[in-house]
Amino acid sequence: MLILESISNFKFQPIFLVMISAGESYKQLFENSPAPMYIYDNETFQFIEVNHAALEQYGYTREEFLSLSALDIRPPDEVTPFKAANIGVPDSY
Repeated sequence: MLILESISNFKFQPIFLVMISAGESYKQLFENSPAPMYIYDNETFQFIEVNHAALEQYGYTREEFLSLSALDIRPPDEVTPFKAANIGVPDSY
């Protein structure tokens, strides 16, 4: 809310408001999705963010889950194919 108030005098206020609203919408979609979702670093595979549905499915607390990597929740025979599938994936689209 403070961010919105601090930009209220700027000429391009509607653009900033749309950007903030869109970001919040995506965050809410991620957090409130019934599908387990997580975000991990594509080099270290360390988890960066996780939603509630993933915590429910995997049975970890938020702190426990974020201390793991995406490799830790894979069966051993899937680790090598998972790593291979992540080679060359862009940081953003």
